[in-house]
Amino acid sequence: MSVANVDLDQVKQQNREAIKSKKRMSTVASSPASSDAKRARVLASSPASSDATRARVLDASLLVEAGYLASKLRNLAERPEMSGKTGEQLLKALRDNDGLVNKAKNALVHATV
Repeated sequence: MSVANVDLDQVKQQNREAIKSKKRMSTVASSPASSDAKRARVLASSPASSDATRARVLDASLLVEAGYLASKLRNLAERPEMSGKTGEQLLKALRDNDGLVNKAKNALVHATV
């Protein structure tokens, strides 16, 4: 073995030991109370509650018509800015903008009605 390989092996071993000690420290430092508090903060700030309000059901025939754009159509429909648009409007915007979701969204948001 060359000196470079030995040095590299030593560095790898030191890194493994450092990671193990950090893991041990984090399990000792975290108590059930602090993890419960963190979980509550995460749940309170999570967008799950807003996702339920903006969930949109697209017609199955529209998704079939969309073809390869179906996943992009779902993505676009889930955005809060699109709540007042119909599925047909979303699909037309996607087709007009070469399937680019952000470009279609901007076209719909900035469209003059």
